[in-house]
Amino acid sequence: AHRGLPRSSESLSAVDCCVCRALSGWAAMMCVYPLGTARSRMAVQGLPGLTLPWGKPYASMTEALARMVREEGVRGLFSGWGPSSAKVLPAAGVSFGCYEHLRSLIDGAVAVR
Repeated sequence: AHRGLPRSSESLSAVDCCVCRALSGWAAMMCVYPLGTARSRMAVQGLPGLTLPWGKPYASMTEALARMVREEGVRGLFSGWGPSSAKVLPAAGVSFGCYEHLRSLIDGAVAVR
């Protein structure tokens, strides 16, 4: 018989569910993080009196991503990921953990009726 992960979250402990969901939230955040970095930089470049550390303003999202990689390397796309990870990991774990707990409470209440 194949031994692997259980097929449903009902057979995982609450802690296992929380950890899995925290890691999946972190993985999802990391997939789109470069887009958020470029969006944030483009948003602040229009502020009056701000000297841009990256020089000339970005004209488009594509240009922002390309210049970030060319001028700062791939690491530039992920600048600030540490604090974001520190926020996403516990938030995703707790929110999904609460969801599972409430779902089990509701399922129990419906089964009683």
